[in-house]
Order: sequence, then structure tokens, then C-alpha cells
Amino acid sequence: MFVAMDAGPSQALGIIQREVLRRGHPIATELGMGTPFHDGTVELVEKDAASCIGGKILIGLSSSKERSREELAAAETARSMGIPYGFMCCNYGEFRRPWFRDVIRDSSFLFTVCESDAQAAKEFAPKATIVGSGNPVWASFFEWPMSRDEVRSRLGIAPDEKLILCSGTKVVDINLAQWESVAHAAKRLRNLKLRVLLSRHPGEQNPPNDRYSEFVLNPAIQFLSGLNTSQALCGADVLISGHSLTGIESACKRIPMIDFVSDAEEVEWRRLSGSNDWPPAEQGASILARDASYLAATMRELLNTESPMAIIMRAAQEQSFSLEAVQGATKKIVDTLLDT
Repeated sequence: MFVAMDAGPSQALGIIQREVLRRGHPIATELGMGTPFHDGTVELVEKDAASCIGGKILIGLSSSKERSREELAAAETARSMGIPYGFMCCNYGEFRRPWFRDVIRDSSFLFTVCESDAQAAKEFAPKATIVGSGNPVWASFFEWPMSRDEVRSRLGIAPDEKLILCSGTKVVDINLAQWESVAHAAKRLRNLKLRVLLSRHPGEQNPPNDRYSEFVLNPAIQFLSGLNTSQALCGADVLISGHSLTGIESACKRIPMIDFVSDAEEVEWRRLSGSNDWPPAEQGASILARDASYLAATMRELLNTESPMAIIMRAAQEQSFSLEAVQGATKKIVDTLLDT
């Protein structure tokens, strides 16, 4: 049985599900794909989990306790009945999420996005078989759903324009802090012809449109429309995000990446990962920025594909994020599930 609410873990478990089915094993799923489950799903999950005698339960790690009700219900039911259960991490440090700490401690297996996370997770899951499997979704990050020219044509980007894509989060205050700094940074780059696209997260919580109204007054700054974030990324010259899977996709596509970390973003990342660490930045695959002045200077450097900063970043992205390293993630996870 597989259970996940948020889009990221739902997508990962969906990929793993197909391989489990291909190997001839029956499976029940509750995958929300980011849309909250209907009333009564907790009870349904508990009932299905209780019937999983002789099987195993793999669970996502969604981004808040409220969004993890079904995941927690599956884990608690499995634990109470002695059914092996475990968790799939889709991003760095997810095993530290405090609302899962109690059930992770008794889990039978845990999959992390890298080997260093697997080592760190031993403290949190002392009984589990822990595998630094990688995230199966990351293999798709090397694919290009659209060509650069097609994206720029669809978005009306002129050949001499530079496209900055800003990928939003679920938290409005974090988006405002990032986008205001990007707007100020863009003003400092008067000698460059820029187009800034703001991409809102599909899971954005209670979006107050009036708080975003100031951005539509600047003709060079627009909200992304007609394409999703992954499609638009294919035509971008630089991505600005913050501790996001879109940033990892950018690194896989060798597109320059800036992680803008406001105070609000830092607090949110610490809540989600239990740490201030962000491996892509530590590895040089992205650059951390905290204010508009440094952001502008970094944008200028990365928009020049032959600048030392851009060349070093591409090399770091190639070293830290390779297709070969993520292609085996699904096999590692399914092998472990069937052998544990």
C-alpha cells in the first residue's frame, strides 16, 4: 500500500507503483497529487492499512502536519498492527520533519535522496533499513518537455531578451520577499533587456491576490501563464527559487540557479528539513542570495554564460546531478521493498 498527499511524494510513489505492478504484486494507493483528500479518507486509509497483513506500506512525507493526516494514519495503523512500513523522502532532510518523528522512529525502511542523508537518518530511524536511493522523479528532470525556442516563442520572448524565471512556494510571504527583491535587482540591471516571469506554486495556500497586485504594474515582470513551471524552465536563462525541487530540476538541465533565501524562507526550510543546509548550494550547483544587491550582481554574472561563475556552476551541476545517479532509484526502492 502507498499513501501520499503532496504532489512530490505522490509522483514519486506513482513511479514506484508502476514498477511494483510490473513485477506482479498487487497494490492499493491513496495518492493526493497535492489536492487535499475528501472527508473520510483517513478512515479509509486506516481500514486499508489494517488489511495489509503480509504486505508493506510505503508513505510520503508531506509538508505540514495538516497535509499529512492520511500518511500519519497509515503509519500509526501499521505500527499498531505490526505491519512493516516506511517512508520515501523526496527532498533533502525530510526525515527530520517533527510531525513524523514518532512514527519514523519505529519504521522498517526509509529511502532518502542521497547517501549523506541516509547516514544522517540513522539517528531518526534506528530500526530501519535505510537506502540513499535518490528520488525517482529526478530522472524526469533531465528531459525537456519543450525546446528552448518553442518556450520563448510561446511566451513572446525576443531573441535579445534574457528570461528570469522565479519559482514560487506555497507560502505567500516567502514569495513576496523573493519577488520584491527580484524586482529591485532587475532595476539595477538597466543595461540588460530582461523579462521576469513569476510562477505561482499550484499548492499555494490561501493566495491573497491583492498582495501580488504591485507586480503586474511593471511590464517587465509578469505572472507565468499558458505553461507550467517545468515547461517555462526550458526557455529560461536563470532560475530564481529557494530550496525547491524546481531548483534541482534546473541543475539537472544545467540552467543557472539562484536560491534566494529571505528570513521567512530560512525559517520555512528549517521547519521542513530540520536544518539550514542546502546541498546544491554547498556543492556549487546553485548560488545563495539574501538581498537585492547581491542578487543583481549574481544575476548579471550568471546571465553571461561564459562568466567564471556560470562555468563553475555548470561543472558543479554536472558533477552533483547526473542522470546515471538517479536512473536506478526506482529499482533500488522496489528491490528493498520486496527483499526487506
